[in-house]
Amino acid sequence: MKSGHFDKSVRFLLNAEHWIEICGVLEALEFMRTRWPDEGGDLYEHALDVCQKAMSNLRTAEAARFAFVDALSEAGFLIVRDFEHLHMLADQFATLGNDPATGSIENWR
Repeated sequence: MKSGHFDKSVRFLLNAEHWIEICGVLEALEFMRTRWPDEGGDLYEHALDVCQKAMSNLRTAEAARFAFVDALSEAGFLIVRDFEHLHMLADQFATLGNDPATGSIENWR
């Protein structure tokens, strides 16, 4: 595993048609700093801290991944486990009405 890369990427829905895949600590930090939907809560602050420490090798990339996933959940993002789960969540998410865009669900087929 490359330093700073997650053992398993984190995929989450932004809306019914778009998702993001985060593969490492630097990407997680960038997302939290530039695309977070609003002020973060306690888990957001914790994830920022753990990711910053992981960049300095004071914490592991996997500790940063777990903290990032917790912060995503706290913020209401829907985490995607696999392809089938993606489509199930997309159907459910369509009724929630969030919007920013990145990857397309069509590209995952």
